[in-house]
Amino acid sequence: MRAMPGRDTQSKSEQPLVLRVYRKFPEDIKSITRKVLKYSNIRPYTDILFDSPIRDRGWFNCYSAPPTDQCGNPIPWMPYSLIDFISDRLHSGLNVFEYGSGNSTEWFATYVSQVFSVEHNKDWYEKINGSLPSNAKILYRTGKKYITAIDEYDGFDIVVIDGKYRNECVKKAVQNLNSEGIILLDDTYRDQNKKIVDDLTGGEFKEIFFQGIGPVTSNIQKTSIIYRRNNCLDI
Repeated sequence: MRAMPGRDTQSKSEQPLVLRVYRKFPEDIKSITRKVLKYSNIRPYTDILFDSPIRDRGWFNCYSAPPTDQCGNPIPWMPYSLIDFISDRLHSGLNVFEYGSGNSTEWFATYVSQVFSVEHNKDWYEKINGSLPSNAKILYRTGKKYITAIDEYDGFDIVVIDGKYRNECVKKAVQNLNSEGIILLDDTYRDQNKKIVDDLTGGEFKEIFFQGIGPVTSNIQKTSIIYRRNNCLDI
């Protein structure tokens, strides 16, 4: 399992320009600057920039860009809280299927045995296909074949749904889950995705969701894990 990098592992060249300039100041100038900011109404904003968890996570580097951590490694476009929670529970005995591909494909591949993804956009498929590790494979499928692509393989421990036809993909995911399998459904703040969760839960399936800031955008993000009592993440 790849450890989460610490505060000082972010490359200086990747940090925001204002932070790189500030760090070149002599210590006495830094001290004066901090005192001035302490009593100004812009301090909350400078604290976020100079000394905050989102800075340490590399958020500034991937704003409006592909999601990466503070070292430039690919991560899912999901809340940081979800990434932290699930990364401690992934292991090399798991197989993942993704509806929708991207940096998450490469991220999952660093933890699990195999990752299979399906993509409907040909240009995106060709871009992702050329950079995947050996234990990840992406399929190009459109229409109903996109939904049924999961049937081309055996059951999965984790099915990630972050693409088209989500209602239909959830139904297919349930049919193709291993006995301890879970569904990772992204963007459950949207009304149409809330309904999917409501339809799934209440019986054998339950939901735990993670909401908060994540990479790429300043908007609040929400991702739900749909699971049974006995599941591969030990929830």
